[in-house]
Amino acid sequence: MIILKIFYTLLSLKTCFGVLYHLNDSEYDHMPPIYDLDKYESCLQKDKGVYCTGKFEIFADQPNELMTLINEFSAHTAKHYNHSLIERGVCISKRCPNLLKIRNIEETDDLKDVLEACVNESIWNEYGLQAKVIDKYACDRQGEVLEKDIYDQIFLFIIVILVMLNVVGSIIDVYEQRQHREKNNNYGIKYYLLCFSILRNWKSLLSTDSEGDPRLRKLRGLHGVKCIVMYLFIVGHVFYLFHAFIDNTHQFEKFYEYTFYRMLFNGMVSVQILFTISGFLLAYHLLLESEKRPITWKLVPQIIIQRLWRISSANVLFVLFSATLIRHWGSGPLWKSYINNKMSGDCRKYWWSHLIFINNYISDNKFCVVQNWQLAADVQLFILGLCVFVGTKTRGRLMMMGLLMLLGMASLALHIWWNDLDAYMLLIPEIYRTFDLKSYEVHKYTHVNIPGFIIGMMTGQVLYHMQKRQVDISKYKNTLNMISHAMIPLIMVLFYSGSYFYEDAERASLGVRIAYGVAYRPTMSLLTAFIIVAMAMRFSDFWCDLLEWEGWVVPGKLTYSVSLIHVFYIIILFGSRTQLLQLTALNHGLAHVGVAVLSYLTAIPYCLLVEAPLNRVMKAIANGNVHAKKAD
Repeated sequence: MIILKIFYTLLSLKTCFGVLYHLNDSEYDHMPPIYDLDKYESCLQKDKGVYCTGKFEIFADQPNELMTLINEFSAHTAKHYNHSLIERGVCISKRCPNLLKIRNIEETDDLKDVLEACVNESIWNEYGLQAKVIDKYACDRQGEVLEKDIYDQIFLFIIVILVMLNVVGSIIDVYEQRQHREKNNNYGIKYYLLCFSILRNWKSLLSTDSEGDPRLRKLRGLHGVKCIVMYLFIVGHVFYLFHAFIDNTHQFEKFYEYTFYRMLFNGMVSVQILFTISGFLLAYHLLLESEKRPITWKLVPQIIIQRLWRISSANVLFVLFSATLIRHWGSGPLWKSYINNKMSGDCRKYWWSHLIFINNYISDNKFCVVQNWQLAADVQLFILGLCVFVGTKTRGRLMMMGLLMLLGMASLALHIWWNDLDAYMLLIPEIYRTFDLKSYEVHKYTHVNIPGFIIGMMTGQVLYHMQKRQVDISKYKNTLNMISHAMIPLIMVLFYSGSYFYEDAERASLGVRIAYGVAYRPTMSLLTAFIIVAMAMRFSDFWCDLLEWEGWVVPGKLTYSVSLIHVFYIIILFGSRTQLLQLTALNHGLAHVGVAVLSYLTAIPYCLLVEAPLNRVMKAIANGNVHAKKAD
């Protein structure tokens, strides 16, 4: 007892204002492990086996030095888990059989009291603390089978129809080729069925030819940019695999000390690259189209419908899959809790919000295709940008875009001030567990992402007029080349700059958080804008040749499907886990490479069977009775 008192006294020397920043491994092990899983398969193989998972809050009724240690270490939320919240997978039938004797588990689904008593007993015996269930729990019983419902059957029917359309379309295409028929004579339903030809879609996917306006060919490097950004997303999202139910949580917390991982955790700002590119392409394409015909309000509904169809075709099917069949794809101690109840449960409840692209404003929709917030924000920004472009002219357009940019920055500043938020969404350990931070909600809002999109639209205006006036950059080529080479280091510096908010110190002042938060996203967008212009005007032959490499084209076409699919693999791998995972840099590296490879391989059939044919149908409808080849 005296030794323990000396131990806690020494620990108090490391604290500052009730915050404990560091513990060595032996000190850390005095706290209850955050995660623990009993053996799942052997539990349910036994007669009347019952296995439950749940989240618990540990507490002490009386002053307790260990509880004080837990609270002080957890207070440094930027780097540490909340160690007063633990998660357990418990084989109740083995660990606490005496508790089940007083309950008929075959007649009730309510095992909360049994689970709580079981975990509380073990925590009390080992640590002198108590535990109570604070979140939804899930239990599996021996022989329990999840039956397919009407929604599963409807989704299966949709899949069968899609497969049949692809088969029929492919057969018709092969027949047409063997008959050597003139393709321009194809009309009617056969014309639309040919949109589902796997052969045609495969040929279109592999094509690296750049058709149309020669100015668009200078933007081939965007395929390379999109591939690089998508890979960064996968690297960051794979951390979800290692956020929970690992046996070395201390190692995860130590990652926040390393330069590489600090940059990785701050990489959330890279989503601004996509918003900037989206805004750029909107303005640039509209300006090119305005050379052929005036862009009026009559065209707005058609443009919006085409945009929504292109995005919805692949997205809706994936949301429906997440709400239905994914529940039957695996099992494990975490499957019912994380897949069935959270992911699939949210999709069944909020699928409609994904259909009309407002899911980023539904705060309770935390787990249904979580990456789709960016898609919803992009659609909303697209509509806003389109209205601004059509409703304004020249100087008025620039003034309106500048005003919207200022409003977006002001709204973010207001959110930070009103809710006392961090400068941006810090990827702290707890956010991986709950997705329940206000900063995460604000991160998804469209209005705080307006500046990046507007900077993209301004970039489209600038580049269009530079090309139209044939601006000569030869005099400044060396300087622009040097600046182009500085882009990657500058982006890395921007990523690392956010590490200031992870320091072992008091929280940054409100003024610093507002100033950094307001400048952080537009800075990333400005760097992206320079890269776009540099690529189109060839400021640097080295970087242009690298980004315009033909090897980027095919994976670049698959990025949308990959953006949907990669999180599916992460969720499946996490939900099917039956034991605690060991977190190491090597494991993380292998995991993100594996997820990337699987995602791109799966994206090929998904693109060929779903995304590409449905997009061709819309283009065919828009173009009228024009051969499907012109819809590519």
